[in-house]
Amino acid sequence: ACHMIGAPSEKPISGFPYGIYCIPEMSMVGPTEAELTTAGVKYEVGVAQFVELAKGQMLGGSDGMLKLIFDPDTLKLLAVHAIGEGSTELVHIGQVLMDHGGTIEYFVTN
Repeated sequence: ACHMIGAPSEKPISGFPYGIYCIPEMSMVGPTEAELTTAGVKYEVGVAQFVELAKGQMLGGSDGMLKLIFDPDTLKLLAVHAIGEGSTELVHIGQVLMDHGGTIEYFVTN
């Protein structure tokens, strides 16, 4: 929004989210595991099946998975990858958290 009106941005965004509308949908924001490994960044991965998520249950327990990549020391969220019906509607939540320097604890406490 700042760029649109020529105003300076207070901080850069985490990256451009990608959404591929196919069957199944695929989406991501942030670096891949390969990119983090190449850059020498330490990370951990958490994976949940859609049937375990509220969004998946709203869709009738559809097939799919959500992957959160985070720093194991600070718990800062580094990336969100998803595949499955409605996955393009999930990554923006992670992107907001990444842009504000949030940790994966947000998903536990909220």
